[in-house]
Amino acid sequence: MILFGLAFVLLALTASGIMALVRPASRSALPPVLLPTLGAVLTVPALLGGSDFSGLPLPVGFTGSSGGLELDALSCLFTLLAFLTAAFSAWSGDLERPSPEIAPGFHPLLLAATVLTMLAGDVLLLTIGGMAAILLLGSGKTVPGWRRPRIGAAGCLGGACALLAGAAIPTGALLPDAGFSLLRGEAGSLGGGSGSLLLPVLAIIAAGPLLGLAPWGRWHRRLCMTTPAGVPVLASLLGLFLLMRLLLDLAGEAPPPWWGVALVLLGVGSSAGAAHGALVAVRLRGATGGLLATQNGLIVSAIGLCLLARSADLPVLAGAALDAVLLLVPVQLLAALVLLRLARSVEDEAGGDLLARLGGLATSMPHAATIALAGVAVLAFVPPAGGFGGVWLLLQAASGMCRLGEIVLSVSGGLALIGIVLSVALSAAAWLRLASVVCLGRPRTPRGAAAQDIPARLGRALVALLALALLIGLFPGLWLRLLSPAGRLLASAADADLPPLFRLTLAGSGSSLFTLPLALLLVLALLVSLWARRRLSPAAARVEPAWEGGFAPPPPWLPFGDPLAQISPAALQRALHGAVMGTTRMPSGWHPLRSGRQLNGAVRWIRRTSLLLQAWMQDQGPLAALVLLVLVLAACGGWRFW
Repeated sequence: MILFGLAFVLLALTASGIMALVRPASRSALPPVLLPTLGAVLTVPALLGGSDFSGLPLPVGFTGSSGGLELDALSCLFTLLAFLTAAFSAWSGDLERPSPEIAPGFHPLLLAATVLTMLAGDVLLLTIGGMAAILLLGSGKTVPGWRRPRIGAAGCLGGACALLAGAAIPTGALLPDAGFSLLRGEAGSLGGGSGSLLLPVLAIIAAGPLLGLAPWGRWHRRLCMTTPAGVPVLASLLGLFLLMRLLLDLAGEAPPPWWGVALVLLGVGSSAGAAHGALVAVRLRGATGGLLATQNGLIVSAIGLCLLARSADLPVLAGAALDAVLLLVPVQLLAALVLLRLARSVEDEAGGDLLARLGGLATSMPHAATIALAGVAVLAFVPPAGGFGGVWLLLQAASGMCRLGEIVLSVSGGLALIGIVLSVALSAAAWLRLASVVCLGRPRTPRGAAAQDIPARLGRALVALLALALLIGLFPGLWLRLLSPAGRLLASAADADLPPLFRLTLAGSGSSLFTLPLALLLVLALLVSLWARRRLSPAAARVEPAWEGGFAPPPPWLPFGDPLAQISPAALQRALHGAVMGTTRMPSGWHPLRSGRQLNGAVRWIRRTSLLLQAWMQDQGPLAALVLLVLVLAACGGWRFW
């Protein structure tokens, strides 16, 4: 019954998009928020019901095939997120502003193609829906340079689906039965030939431009900067779904180990590069797009760890990596949707999204600034949001592989650990930079000083999405229990126990993360710090708002304050770059130890060594940092050989 309703929603979306193409000037008879909301309402009971599979045969495809529409745990999750994204975009007014570069009917057709891909029960429908969605993403003129990537991605998706369909041809048959139920029964049918070599390469090329993986990060940033907020989120959902469906679900239970190694390296490299791009971005939507690509890279690395654990028959680590994916996907993409929509509102009110011209939003747009700080904190994995629990599980899976004796697993787990920690650190630095530049300080332009806050209707929708991310973080076990059929489907964990309700745990390791007590401790620490600041700090001679940075009111000839007294967008990245490259120099005569203090021999030796090490790091730059990293890793891992 649910699939009949979803099929009706698909047909209505397609008809609405075609009518908009045929008659661009005519107004749609249905509100744009109605069909996505109806689809989300139909998908929620399927998610809560926990049924494994339900199918709807369609008169499309090869004669006698077992395909059609299929609603399993994986497609249920991604379909619900796609409908929520489209409903929020329509409800928040993100689609009301007409754009000459976007064709009429683009949004309903893109949603229909994306949902068709997620509900496909055979390779034919998966190919049709996926190729249509990829080609629609680059159909406008807003994203220059997308012609070749979209044609290549669509062609590679068709090639990957053809490989899977060809592996299911029974002996003596002329046409394949490309239903997913048969493909899941043909575990390991690709063998070790050219099919196993081509499938991951084709899948990565098909999903890479949608996720912002290297080397498609530049196009992904353009997509985030030029299209409505829901479009890059739908693209990310489509790319992650294609990777999980093709490599985790349909490619067999024992993939080659190099599949996982390739995805781990690609994921951590892309996430670190995207986080650095967010740190040095000059536009607000570009920085937000970099944070979104960072989350996508970490999820791809988690998929790679799951594949690597399955190839080595490690169901516990595979389940932990898959749980990390199921926690990161909804939380991070919803937070990215909130930030992209807020960035567009800031651009409309402040007259642009250049970070050098933004500032002081805490005074002119207090509600938007508060929601933006909360959303960026979620993207930076600050607890107690669900992203923190997902990263914790990801670190547990990677460290568990490091403790194994096989060199491929140990090296891959170590590289994953380094990449995850680096990406999270750069994400936190980008969060600090955005918070200080955009929200604090004084307004830098007259239009920014006169900006109006977001409407209450939009604020309620944004808070609802962030509240959903917070609830998933507070009760991760309940969320993972709802998605336990996906674990049985993708991680080959049919006999796995249900996760606890209020904590995250890794079976056999004794490690647990109590999310609710952690949240209570953070709230208590915040209350204690506020009380200490109010009661114990000395009374100030002049009271200024916190966003003024402690400076006096500006004089009449400087209505927006002295630019030299405010933090610039390049200040933090310049300091970090100087620390890494060894170009930051202290003032002459400075030393942490005062001159004249009586120093014993040990302290003198430490001082002399530190000065020599500082001079060597300033001369060598990145080489010194690499050598020190190798020495620290060798010291940390040397205990195993003593």
